[in-house]
Amino acid sequence: MKLNLKLVAVLVIAILVAHAVLIHLLIQTSSMTESVRQKKQIHSEKPFVPPVSKQNTEPKKERYGSRTNTPAPAPQPAKIPEPAWTPIIPDEIPAIKSNTWRPLKYNRTIKGNIGSIQASRGAKSGILVNLNTRQVLWAKNADKPYPIASMTKLMTQLLAYEKTLDKNMYPDGLRTKIKIVREVEAIAPSKVHLSAGEVFTVKDLLLAASIKSANDAAGMLAIFFGNGKMARFVAEMNQKAKDLGMAHTTFTNPHGLPEKQKNLDNKSSPEDMVRLCEAFLQHEELVKWAGIKSLAFRSKGQKNYHVMWNHNNLLPGARYGTKGVTGLKTGFTNRAGFCLAVTCTRNGETLLAIMTGFKTLKERDSFAKALLNWGYRRTAALNKKN
Repeated sequence: MKLNLKLVAVLVIAILVAHAVLIHLLIQTSSMTESVRQKKQIHSEKPFVPPVSKQNTEPKKERYGSRTNTPAPAPQPAKIPEPAWTPIIPDEIPAIKSNTWRPLKYNRTIKGNIGSIQASRGAKSGILVNLNTRQVLWAKNADKPYPIASMTKLMTQLLAYEKTLDKNMYPDGLRTKIKIVREVEAIAPSKVHLSAGEVFTVKDLLLAASIKSANDAAGMLAIFFGNGKMARFVAEMNQKAKDLGMAHTTFTNPHGLPEKQKNLDNKSSPEDMVRLCEAFLQHEELVKWAGIKSLAFRSKGQKNYHVMWNHNNLLPGARYGTKGVTGLKTGFTNRAGFCLAVTCTRNGETLLAIMTGFKTLKERDSFAKALLNWGYRRTAALNKKN
């Protein structure tokens, strides 16, 4: 009996000692874990931020055409001044120097997909032209019409801008004031949320159409310069296309949004878009605006004030920033895919690339960057042969 009591006493003491040791180890481990976590916070590039509940942080989704559910704009940085600009497109380029069309050269053109650029398979159509020499470096379905989405706005901007040059009709030129009408409020995004009764200048709306690719701004320009009728302006767009020799181009609206019927979408061929872009490039201010990466729209504190960001990811400093890129216009609809008209100048030589039909933004932009770099290498090789 005595032996059993001694054994029980030893076991109890052992259990108590083990329990005390275990508690000590747990406390020490917890302290070490907290120390490590704090060190990670100190040395991490992203400081620890407690998770924030999503409640009341997400704005209400805006319904199509609705004016009542427009979310309040988030706080934005101060107004971004329009940057100083020095012309980058050389004025000795024939298409820039005059409006006389000179035929493109196809004698050394790579047609279809480019073997060294696998992403070229993603383009439904496209063209790459050296504007100095008129040499077409690459072409894919270049003479066939395809939906062009917001590249439409190149024609809208060109036509509206040229109308302001008539000082008899528009003595204030780009400072001509436009009162917004209710019709444009229902135009789908991308937009700058124009509201009936607001007043902007022609220049304001041209900048919005160029940088933000604002469909409501393009629509308002069409209504104003169409004497209240958007369709009248669209008819002038088609006439301008004919005047430029754009034989495979049709416009049904001024912004590039898809129509109810597929066959009514705005369409053009890459060759036709070269003609349009060269007419666009003759106007220094239009080129300047196409290269602005960001700009405030409205004054800070006003309703719907925000900073517009250029959709062209190839501009220097942007996501796919490419040396020498100066513009011009992006585009996207589900039917058109991701489209792009891009100009690039290096060492006095300007390349113009047009492309349509990419399934993703990444594919389009990575291809465009690779295409321009390939184009300059090919140009250098051709120059050596000459």
